[in-house]
Amino acid sequence: TKEVLDMRKIITILLVIGMCISLIACGGNESSDKETDTKESADKVEVELEYYEEYETLPTADSIISADYKGKTSTMTGDNAGLTVYKYGGEDGVSVAELIESYIKALEEEGFTTDGTVDTEIAIIDKEVIIASVTDEDGVMNVSIIPENLRMSSKVETISIGDVITTNDYELTLKNVEFTYEVLPPNTSSVYTSYPAESGKVYVHVSADVKNIMQRDIRIEELFTANVLYDGKYKYNGFTIVDDDNGFDWVESYVAATPLETCGAHSLIECPVEVDTSGKPVSVTITIGNTNYEYVLR
Repeated sequence: TKEVLDMRKIITILLVIGMCISLIACGGNESSDKETDTKESADKVEVELEYYEEYETLPTADSIISADYKGKTSTMTGDNAGLTVYKYGGEDGVSVAELIESYIKALEEEGFTTDGTVDTEIAIIDKEVIIASVTDEDGVMNVSIIPENLRMSSKVETISIGDVITTNDYELTLKNVEFTYEVLPPNTSSVYTSYPAESGKVYVHVSADVKNIMQRDIRIEELFTANVLYDGKYKYNGFTIVDDDNGFDWVESYVAATPLETCGAHSLIECPVEVDTSGKPVSVTITIGNTNYEYVLR
């Protein structure tokens, strides 16, 4: 009958409406599920990225690249007290050079800047401060985290003979930078002690007058240090001593100068003779306070 047909039409319409509502609801749930999945994925990435405890915004090598963590060492005494070194190897036949390049590239993507080469040392810089370094040590990648009291500005200033540099601790006047095969004390008129270079070696000798402007004694270990870069890729580190009339004081904990006293300080960097005789470029980096100064020796 007509009434029955009308009723069937109504039921059919209601069924269609119900199906549409169901589909819309399902679509909404699917969208919600996708958003949840995306959020969970983002959270997962954030959890996987780990940071060094000594510098909480620097990602660890093994969390940012495929590196095989081999442990860490810490320096407890000396000039580098507080320095922590993390050691890594490459996975699946990756060389240390490739490992270093991958880590540095990843760090730059994270917003850090770097300076140096794989062959020598690469500084990791955050807001113009050197906070760590990366080196290849006997086939192992070393990530060295610098303690806060030893961190330095990444800016390198130039320095010339006669320049006076003042820090919070002392006033330094640069006297000379030279190649020498023997470092002599001020007084050689009678018996004296000196620093002759070993056979096949030469010293790059940095000498300066250092006035202690602190209200306490300054120790030798608190004075300036220096290193040499030869031919743009070979680095040599030095040690600092203080002259004492006809000899030298060399123990780091010795007093270099009392308050307002001036001492003669020397940094000696022993290098192969080739550094002197080849004619290739030689630059000296002198670390005074928290700043590096460059002197071009040749």
